[in-house]
Amino acid sequence: MILAHEIAHIRHLDLRWNVLVILSEILFFFHPFVYLGTRGVLVAQEMAADTTALRLTPSPASCYAEMLVRMASKRAARDACCRWRRGYRNPFAS
Repeated sequence: MILAHEIAHIRHLDLRWNVLVILSEILFFFHPFVYLGTRGVLVAQEMAADTTALRLTPSPASCYAEMLVRMASKRAARDACCRWRRGYRNPFAS
């Protein structure tokens, strides 16, 4: 399922669109709506890749959702571990 998601990004030419997004951020770095537009483009790309991945694979959407949750939790745990190793302290913690 992960591979189908990544193949969907390739089929949709997301890398080329991301170059345009980055160029617009560089040219209009001072405009706050550029960053809102960038966020919208990236979310739309992910949603389109998810939809295509679900169409390409025979597994149900619930399995795909569980896989996404597992991947996100692993990433969150890895990020927390890296912050702990670097001695990161939350300045807002009491």
